[in-house]
Amino acid sequence: SNNHVHNFNTSAASMAKHPIVLKHHGSGTANTTANRLSVFIGDMVTMEGAATRSSNVGAATATSNINSSLLWNSESITEVQTNMDDITGEHLAFLMEQLLNHQSCLDAWVTPILMKKGRPAHKLHCLCFPQNEHALLELVFRHSTSLGVRIYRNVPRATLDRSILSVQTKFRDTEYDNDGIVRVKVSRFRNGEVLCKKAEFEDCKRVSALATVSMASGVPIQVVAQEAIANAAMTATTTTSINNRSNYYGLL
Repeated sequence: SNNHVHNFNTSAASMAKHPIVLKHHGSGTANTTANRLSVFIGDMVTMEGAATRSSNVGAATATSNINSSLLWNSESITEVQTNMDDITGEHLAFLMEQLLNHQSCLDAWVTPILMKKGRPAHKLHCLCFPQNEHALLELVFRHSTSLGVRIYRNVPRATLDRSILSVQTKFRDTEYDNDGIVRVKVSRFRNGEVLCKKAEFEDCKRVSALATVSMASGVPIQVVAQEAIANAAMTATTTTSINNRSNYYGLL
């Protein structure tokens, strides 16, 4: 009976205020103008960009999801993939270097695959922000053997706040040009809670090598790393945000 039908407002103004990612529609053709009962099932999109299930969710669960989304950053990115069975190891290494050193690329990696006729091949994965998609595609086509790529847009991603601390260690030795400085990557929730600290390996290797020259017993890399991490909470000469990979390639 039409007397007991509740109207579901699907106007542009309503959807803009309460956006829903539509997954299923009960009317079959998704025609919302007909005089019949329609059932919509989808994900309610929050202001943080995270999706919250719009059905079968209690008040406590919904509140928990909203509070949790405030601890990290939510965004949408683009993933580019391509398969290559005719690229050499040297060529692939150069391609990866070009991608990871370019500001348009958030991340890039390769996975081994098996293609037609049993040929071993490589699958290239690249991540970028939507506005950098054109630049990333140009890099892939220019420096690879690929004739075509797959583009996955609006891929959800959650990230922590990250920063770099330049830490002074006790291994400074001006005679051997050893400044003793090690960069430490710090990841944290948006409320400031620190989750992880990691010393940059290349810095630890450099400090360890120079300290080994000046000290007969030598200084292991792990000792340099432990010293840097221990001092990270107390001493920092420079703090740099690294929410973009291009700021500090190799530390992400």
